[in-house]
Amino acid sequence: MRKTKLMVTHPEVTDETLGEYVSGRGPVCMGLRIAVLQGVMDSAPIDQLSRRHRMSRQGIYDLVKRVNEKGIEGVEEEKHPGRPGSLTDEIAKDLKEKLIEPPMNQGYRQSRWDGPLVRKYLKEKHDIDIGRSQMINWLHTIKFSVQRERKKYSRADPGKQDAFVDAFKKNFKIYTLMKQAFSWIRPLLPNGRRKDARVQKIPKGNAESFIAFLQWVTDSYPKHSRIQLFVDNSRWHKAQTVTKYLPHQETIVLNFFPSYSPELNPMEWEWHELRGEATHTRRFQSSAECWQTLQQHFETRKGKNKHFLCPLN
Repeated sequence: MRKTKLMVTHPEVTDETLGEYVSGRGPVCMGLRIAVLQGVMDSAPIDQLSRRHRMSRQGIYDLVKRVNEKGIEGVEEEKHPGRPGSLTDEIAKDLKEKLIEPPMNQGYRQSRWDGPLVRKYLKEKHDIDIGRSQMINWLHTIKFSVQRERKKYSRADPGKQDAFVDAFKKNFKIYTLMKQAFSWIRPLLPNGRRKDARVQKIPKGNAESFIAFLQWVTDSYPKHSRIQLFVDNSRWHKAQTVTKYLPHQETIVLNFFPSYSPELNPMEWEWHELRGEATHTRRFQSSAECWQTLQQHFETRKGKNKHFLCPLN
């Protein structure tokens, strides 16, 4: 194996100065560079130095060239500024504000943000086209993270989804969204005013509890002669007892979201926040403790209810 012709020529770079320079310096890479330089000064073959210290031949040449030009300071690698990033403080602030709201507030037909939708928003709003990896890095910068994509139902009917959105835009003036588990209603008015959600604990998710809930809705809004109530397709919403009950009252009209279309239901986002902020990874000693935690969550949500269907109008 032939010896390298590479030489350290700067007068201040000696074994003694290299030893003093590396003493007390933490990074391992600094010790490796010193070892490479000492090997070059001992006329060791460059291929051997490359394999031993896992540094490319070009890297060794660049290191020696830098040391010969700058002396001992050339041991430290120069920091290259690179091109300025596209994530400005203004864009970061806007993105953070938008991501804590559901995409429906921006006119998108999804209840939750995902990677492709974030990239689409950046392209439309800020004319920035970035890849998936860079988008993930941006989200980490603003203290967000990307989770596994939610399942999309192949059995959903796009035609029925479009018809539902068109009908909603055209027909509904006063409307209420409902997701039943503890029973939750949210009145929304055409002028944009929103009231805090009203929550009721029910003993069981069945037709009898749903009928009691419908009566509670009617009693809660006595000034409304007609309430359009939007519900999902749970079996108790379409039970025979419910079907028989509806003609005997004149206030509530049930409207069903299209099947397999949770992205159209903004209450799914509300339940996502409830699980994330109140119940996720928590073990409750009793149902009373669980209910108390949920009530505290609802109390802190007063005045902050922002997930609604208004952007569809």
